[in-house]
Amino acid sequence: MTKEIGLDEAVCGTSFKLQHLSGEEITVFKRECIGHGQVMCCKGLGMPVKGRIYEHGNLFVTFEVKFPQKISLEVRKLIADALGSEDSRKRINACAELKHDGARNIELTYVDPTQKTKNADSSGQQEYNDHREEGNTQEMQCGAM
Repeated sequence: MTKEIGLDEAVCGTSFKLQHLSGEEITVFKRECIGHGQVMCCKGLGMPVKGRIYEHGNLFVTFEVKFPQKISLEVRKLIADALGSEDSRKRINACAELKHDGARNIELTYVDPTQKTKNADSSGQQEYNDHREEGNTQEMQCGAM
C-alpha cells in the first residue's frame, strides 16, 4: 500500500488507521523520520499464507512525502534553525537574497523530464535538450565558464 504523509509527519513521525483484511481497524505508527519513497513493513498484517489460514505475510507500506508548495520566510527560518547545520543555514540565507539575472544567478524551475523541451535564445536559435540525433552517438560537453 502507499501512504501519503506531510513533511511534518515525515520529520516528526506519524500514525494512521488502516482496515485489515479481517475487517479489523488497526493503528500503525512510526516515531522516527520517514523518507520519501521509504518502504516499511507491518509484520503479519499481509495476505494469508497459502495453506495456512492462521498465518499471514507482511504488509508493506511505501511512503510518499508531500512537500508544501510555499512556506513563509518565518517558517523557513524556524526550520533552518531547528534542523539545519551551520553550512546549510548559510546556503539557505544566501538563497533568500539571490535574484535571477540569467547569467551568474539562475533560479531552478521545474520541467517535466518526460517532455521534450525546446528553448529559444534571443537570436532566435533553438536548441533541444536531447542533443543526440538518431545514428549520432557523439556526446556534447559544456565549455568551462
